[in-house]
Amino acid sequence: MPRGAVTALMAIVAGGPASAMDITTCGQFVPAGESAVLTTDLACARTATRPFFAQGVVLDGGASVDLNGHSITGDDSGVGISCNPQGSHTLRKLCRVMGPGTVSGFELGIGGVGVVEVTRVITRENIYGVVVAKCCALHVSEVAADDNDIAGVSAGRLTGSGLHASGNGNVGVAAGRFRLARVMASGNGVGGGVYGRGRLTDSVIVGNAGFDGTYDLLAYPRIRTRNSTCGSGIRLRTIFRPGGEERTRVLGSFACR
Repeated sequence: MPRGAVTALMAIVAGGPASAMDITTCGQFVPAGESAVLTTDLACARTATRPFFAQGVVLDGGASVDLNGHSITGDDSGVGISCNPQGSHTLRKLCRVMGPGTVSGFELGIGGVGVVEVTRVITRENIYGVVVAKCCALHVSEVAADDNDIAGVSAGRLTGSGLHASGNGNVGVAAGRFRLARVMASGNGVGGGVYGRGRLTDSVIVGNAGFDGTYDLLAYPRIRTRNSTCGSGIRLRTIFRPGGEERTRVLGSFACR
């Protein structure tokens, strides 16, 4: 077989590099296994038909989107980027959101269920910055979640590094379990700079108004710190009483180290 024919055959078998799906309008869906890239800034608003709220980009499990330096802006409703697996076969596949880029002005900047990874993205001036359901896992890298009305970042399981969460109305970072490095959180509200159970390394958590207005870390029941700076921490436990009543018990205070 001539060399040219062999080369052509090999190219067909191997396949060329897959082209990315262009995101040019609000509400586009990215299927599992596909990669998408923003080609322009998006300004999204409530729709007259379903879903009746602003919707930026929707990802199936196993899909990814690159903001490519662009922004997605909403009208205080809906979700900027939603990780929404379409079945059990994609629930455990990684949903990836990559920057640089900004998501702002939504009820929820970035969120969903499954396994979510967010890298080099700014989420600001949303109601919630980045939220993944309690059942699921979120990994962050070089993410800024600032000046959101209620929370910066919240997840059932949270890992990563380079997280900036400041000026959020209630809490900077909240997680059932977390392992984080290089977190900076200040100026957050009654939920504190970091809330939950886990480990912080090389972090600065200061100037937050947690619990009674004076705490930076709210531990349920323990936050371990290493090579970190924070003003003060408090250990708490939720007590459930007959009739569904909940009470918070203070177990003690602790300092960063």
